[in-house]
Amino acid sequence: MTVSNFDFTMHVLLFIHTQWVIAKQEEKKRNREAGIEVVDSDEESEDEEDSESEEESEEEEEED
Repeated sequence: MTVSNFDFTMHVLLFIHTQWVIAKQEEKKRNREAGIEVVDSDEESEDEEDSESEEESEEEEEED
C-alpha cells in the first residue's frame, strides 16, 4: 500500500464516519422534538450487566 492509497483510505473512512455521526445526531434531535425517548444500546447493555451482577450476588447470598 502506498502512502497516497493509505491517505485516500483514511479520508474515505473519516468521511463515512462523519456522515454516520451527523445522521445519528439528527435522528436524536428529531426524536427529542417529537417527544420520543430512545435509550442508547450502550446504556441498555450497561443496565443488563448491572442487573446480572446483582442477581448473581443475590444467588450467592441465598446459597450461604
